[in-house]
Amino acid sequence: MQFFSGNFSTFGCILILLANPAYSQTDAPDPLDPFDPKWDENLAPFERLEIVSNVLGLTSGGQALVNKATTFEGATAIFADPTGFGFTVGLSGDYLFDFDKASLKPEAKKALEEVLEMYADYGGTNVTVEGHTDSKGSNAYNQKLSVRRASTVENWFVENGIEKRLLRSRGLGETTPVAKNSINGRDNPEGRALNRRVEIKVKTTKKVNHLPIASGAE
Repeated sequence: MQFFSGNFSTFGCILILLANPAYSQTDAPDPLDPFDPKWDENLAPFERLEIVSNVLGLTSGGQALVNKATTFEGATAIFADPTGFGFTVGLSGDYLFDFDKASLKPEAKKALEEVLEMYADYGGTNVTVEGHTDSKGSNAYNQKLSVRRASTVENWFVENGIEKRLLRSRGLGETTPVAKNSINGRDNPEGRALNRRVEIKVKTTKKVNHLPIASGAE
């Protein structure tokens, strides 16, 4: 009786490699050989994952099925585009900026680096950065502040490797809240904090297969 097809040698080799505790990244063979993948110590984790995905056949139509953590410090929301080829990350405005300022806090770079890694993981292309505020202050002032903050984040991405032509930024001021600024006439600090945010919308060439799809996501 024949239990395995002609791909048995590939499958068996992978099982042997995974079962052997002595197998290490330093003495592994060439990653270009599908029967005996090698880890390069200089590869980033997402690059290693992509090699494994290719060897195990976890691709569909050339779209690698990459997995990532669904949250990180500073993020208020992370969800996939309904098409599957894109994602949105909401970052807390209070995490990114000091009150009434548009220059990044030192810790803000950690969150932006996480977004940049996701961009690389999923084969990011076009990026839209949107600035949002709560409703305190005048509409005109909030609009200007949201524009400045979105522009700051856009410039950070340019400085860190994303081509300028792939980026655009815009400020929406207080016009698109995700929570109530007040409840029954009383101030709602938690809601205001959620509304003070920057949303980063990324189109991708690889399928974002593990994130939730937010209701009403564009």
